[in-house]
Amino acid sequence: MAVSISGYSVVVRNKTIDERFPGGMLAYTSLCPNQTFCTDGKVTRIIFMSLADAEIFLEALAQRGLTPAEKGVSVDVAVVSEDSSISYPCHWLEHGTIRGRPAAWLAVAGPGELVIADIERKSTGLKAIREKELRESFDLVGTKNNVEAYRDRRTREMLYIGRTSPRVPHTRREMTSTQVTEHNRVFEQAARLVKGEIPMHDRQYMPKPGWWARRKLQRALSLFACVLELHPGNWSAMWWVGMIHKRFRDYSTALLWFERASQASPYQPDVAREACSCALELGHHEVAISFADRAVQVKPDDAGLRSNLAVALLLGGRVAEAKAEIERAIAQNPSDQISLGVRRTIEYFVVSKEKPPSTLRALLDYRRAD
Repeated sequence: MAVSISGYSVVVRNKTIDERFPGGMLAYTSLCPNQTFCTDGKVTRIIFMSLADAEIFLEALAQRGLTPAEKGVSVDVAVVSEDSSISYPCHWLEHGTIRGRPAAWLAVAGPGELVIADIERKSTGLKAIREKELRESFDLVGTKNNVEAYRDRRTREMLYIGRTSPRVPHTRREMTSTQVTEHNRVFEQAARLVKGEIPMHDRQYMPKPGWWARRKLQRALSLFACVLELHPGNWSAMWWVGMIHKRFRDYSTALLWFERASQASPYQPDVAREACSCALELGHHEVAISFADRAVQVKPDDAGLRSNLAVALLLGGRVAEAKAEIERAIAQNPSDQISLGVRRTIEYFVVSKEKPPSTLRALLDYRRAD
C-alpha cells in the first residue's frame, strides 16, 4: 500500500499517531486543516500547497509531542514534495511513482495499491510552487476564502493557491502611511462585521450562524486576510479569524489560528484562553493544559484563568491537581460563581471516583444533566 504525493505532503506513521499523539488517530484527523487526509493503513498523508503552511502544521505536531526532525534527519514526520524530493533523509519512508503518480510508502511494507483522497480525484491537481518562484514570477491579485489568486507576469495566466494560514512575505517590510491607513480601515470594517457574532467567554456556545450571519463572517475573514497581507504579524487579526472559525464550530482550524497568534504575541492571555477552549473541545488535553497554564503565568491574579486551568486538568484526568488549582482560584475571588460551580463539579469527581468526560461540551452536558 502507498499514499499519493502532491504539493507538500506531510507523512506520519500510523503507529506513531496511535502510540504517541494525544488522542490518537481521531485527534490527528481533527487537527487536519483541509480535506486531503488519507492513509494506506501504515502511513497518513496531508497535502499543503504552500511549504509555509506545512511548516506551521509541523509546529502544531511538535507542540503535541512529536519530533518532526532532529540533527537533519526526519524522526516522526516526513515532508515529501511532488517532485519526489524529501525535506530530510527518512529511514522509515520510501517514495517514487506508482502508475505515473508520485507516491510514498512505509519502507518495511513496500509499495502496493495507491490510496488517493477523494478531493484529489475531484480536483485537477494540487500543485506546489516554491516561494522563490512565486515572488519572482507572480503578482498577488487578491485573497478570498483562504484562496490566494496570482497572475503570471509573463503569460498573464492565473494561479490559485489554497492556504490554511496567512501568507508571510519573504522579507519584513515597513508599511507606508497609506498602507497603515488602509490596514486600520480594513481592520475596523472587519471588526464591525463580527461584532455580536462571535462567542466570547461570557457566552461560549452561540447557535450555528444563519445565512446572513455566515455571509458577514465570511466577508470578515476576507477582510482580515487583507489585514494580514499588509501586516502578517497582527496577532489580533489572527485571534479574530480564530474566533470566527470557533463560531463555525471548526475547532481544529480555530486552534491553529490561536496557536499562530500565540507565536506572534506569546503574552496575550485571551489568545491562550481561546486556544485552551478549542483544544478541550477537541479532547487535546495536554495542549489545553499547556495554554491554560501559560495564561495563568501571564496573568496570575486572574481567578477566571485559574478556573480554566482547573477545568483543563479535570478533563485531562488530573483530578487532584484540578482540585488544588480551583481552590487557588476561589481564594483569589471567593464570590465568583463560575469558579464555585467548577469546584462543585471537581468535588463530585473526587468523591465519586468517576472518570471525567473527555471534552468541554461533554462536561457542560454532564453538569446540565446533573
